[in-house]
Amino acid sequence: MPQEIYDEVCQGEPYEANGFTVSAEETATPGLITRERTVTADSCSAIVTLYLTVHSTAITEFYEEGCGTYIWNGMTLYEDGDYEQHFLTVNGCDSTVILHLTLHTPDTTHLTGSGCDSYTSNGTTYSYSGTYTQHLTNGSGCDSVVVLDLTINPTQYTNVD
Repeated sequence: MPQEIYDEVCQGEPYEANGFTVSAEETATPGLITRERTVTADSCSAIVTLYLTVHSTAITEFYEEGCGTYIWNGMTLYEDGDYEQHFLTVNGCDSTVILHLTLHTPDTTHLTGSGCDSYTSNGTTYSYSGTYTQHLTNGSGCDSVVVLDLTINPTQYTNVD
């Protein structure tokens, strides 16, 4: 009487069980591998068939950009680069996620200005001396901070009799 064995393995892993040997090279491609062997006992022969399901491993890559830092699965990243995290698929096979990260630097510009009675910078008019900070967005979509050290010289009026 024929006997059937159903088993599974992850892509690229060797299989050795139930009298069958399948190499890692043979499991390099996901799918179904079928093998047969004849078993003889007490002058009787039976065919044993192995149905080996090869589950794929998963590799997912994605590209992201950030400003200064980037948070990925609870981890704060401070530098450009390629980052990997490893998980298991629902079949228990390896799953690799690769992040290709580009970080843009926020800009900070320091300006010194002066004016008589008032001074206008980036659409804002100032009437008093002081240090002013504006938050804008740069071409990369990141914060751009402009710090203005401003001196206002009021117009001097003299009364003449």
